[in-house]
Amino acid sequence: MGKPAEPVALEEPLPKCVVFDLDYTLWPCWCDTHVTPPLKRRGDDVNQVYDRHGDPLSFYPDVPSILLQLHRSKIHVAAASRTHAPKVARQILEQLLVPGSLNEGAQDPLNARKDKGDTVSAIKLFESMEIYPGSKMEHFRELNRKTGIAFDDMVRHALSPSRLAPASSLRALSDSLS
Repeated sequence: MGKPAEPVALEEPLPKCVVFDLDYTLWPCWCDTHVTPPLKRRGDDVNQVYDRHGDPLSFYPDVPSILLQLHRSKIHVAAASRTHAPKVARQILEQLLVPGSLNEGAQDPLNARKDKGDTVSAIKLFESMEIYPGSKMEHFRELNRKTGIAFDDMVRHALSPSRLAPASSLRALSDSLS
């Protein structure tokens, strides 16, 4: 395993929160239809787990370094997924290891498992998770309620624009919550 790349300095202004969808955004499948639990890591595999049938699953190649960079930049990282298999999604995030380490004194808001010094469980890089069937609007409402981060300070990343809550809808929601 090679040493993880050192983070680059990000230019201001930075968002307060980056929200990721999971399926076909962080990994190349639908976790509720293409993955059969339980998931297991083989030895010290980094960014690779296997389902019950031995089929491998990993993040897209750039995802680990992006998640680690956001963490090191102290940007709130959240997951928002409408999957019908939230336990499987969480297990994937718990089992996938990312090369690197957490910031000194980093919180563990999700009480994720302990790591070795040179890898970190991907779930520890997420400060908030809204993973359950429903609407993206509900996910973002909850993220706003739980974090206090305004919708305009959230950047959403998903597979396609059709899976994003439109910014105008979030602004209207923000105005109605004020």
